[in-house]
Amino acid sequence: MKKMISLLLFSCLLVATLMGCSKTAGLESAKLPVAIASTSSTETASKAPKQSQQELYQDVFVTLLDPYIQKELDDYYGRLLSISPMYSPEYVEILNVERPMGYRSFSFIIKLQVEPYVGPHESIGIDRLTIRVGSGEGEVKVEKHEHIKSYEKNRNFSYDDELTFYKNDEKISKNPTAISVVTKYLEATI
Repeated sequence: MKKMISLLLFSCLLVATLMGCSKTAGLESAKLPVAIASTSSTETASKAPKQSQQELYQDVFVTLLDPYIQKELDDYYGRLLSISPMYSPEYVEILNVERPMGYRSFSFIIKLQVEPYVGPHESIGIDRLTIRVGSGEGEVKVEKHEHIKSYEKNRNFSYDDELTFYKNDEKISKNPTAISVVTKYLEATI
């Protein structure tokens, strides 16, 4: 199954390249969702046109990477929440796709941005994932998880979960908003 997913992902990347998702095909001026070989730390994504081939390929990428994305979110937010976060695949932004071994190699580094949520789409933060998809055995591995931002208030999970989230987030990422939330909670209970 793992080999099949990897083969399908490689096929989609190849088709995307052949259909114009490359730098030489005017990618930068067309503002397509997949960028090639960016070295900037300030990556930004562009939305693919609705019902376009690029949007279709992006949806295929995210669908194939879903188990890896979800596991990474569960691992990170599992330390902060007593409930598992979710994400909407249609809101995942593919920031960059690289071929680190050069033209026509079949090893890829995919950078994407996810906005996980709890309850009825109450966002809890923004996370950036770097995923390596390798050739050979079809290895897929999350190489890097950057927690970019935490949101201060999420009403649709219990206040105890919210308090736990901010106390733990403060320990892990030194988030200053956690201090104000805990202080307000303690003042209200005294």
